[in-house]
Amino acid sequence: MSDLFPSLYGTPAQQKKQAVLSKVASANSAWVSSGVSHVKALPKLMKFTGEELRNLLLAKGLGAPTHHNAWGALVLALLREDLIVETGEYQAMKGTKSHARRTPVYARV
Repeated sequence: MSDLFPSLYGTPAQQKKQAVLSKVASANSAWVSSGVSHVKALPKLMKFTGEELRNLLLAKGLGAPTHHNAWGALVLALLREDLIVETGEYQAMKGTKSHARRTPVYARV
């Protein structure tokens, strides 16, 4: 019997996403490392979306990466290093280019 709900990490789309994020992270490794250091300085239990994190880190002087997908690579690195966790909450993004789509809320741990 096949699994009706395969893990998202096992689907071809998720595998492609992981491959792209790995490539972008590799090309922006110093930037991702700097972003991780910036997040380590944030207060624990602070909640934010990826969009809010991007705005916060830019305001704190992180600077923009060479490719916009590096923000996703940074979030993935933070999740892998257990510096942030998904809260299970979602909220609408605020940027006009995001069209108020729902996005996960993370917490600094």
